[in-house]
Order: sequence, then structure tokens, then C-alpha cells
Amino acid sequence: MLHDKLDLRDDVTGWIAGLDLDNVGYIIVGLFVVVWVAAVAYWRLARVEQR
Repeated sequence: MLHDKLDLRDDVTGWIAGLDLDNVGYIIVGLFVVVWVAAVAYWRLARVEQR
């Protein structure tokens, strides 16, 4: 919205303004799940609790 209001014409803000927020939400949730799985795997494989 700010991109249109300020009539910006550069490539970076044009790319950001063109992002579909549904897809960005899915990416954020997917990254959260990947990080959570990696943390649990590290916890179990490195036996952090026994140290």
C-alpha cells in the first residue's frame, strides 16, 4: 500500500509490493516447523538432557 501511495518505482519495493501474503504466511509457518523439527532432532540425537 505504501508503495502505491508514495508512487515508488524501484525494483526492490516493487518486488516486495508484489508478494502474495498468503504464500509468505505459508513460508513462515513452514520455516517454523522446520526449525522446530531440527531442534527436537538435535535435542534427541545430541542427548542434551543427559549432559
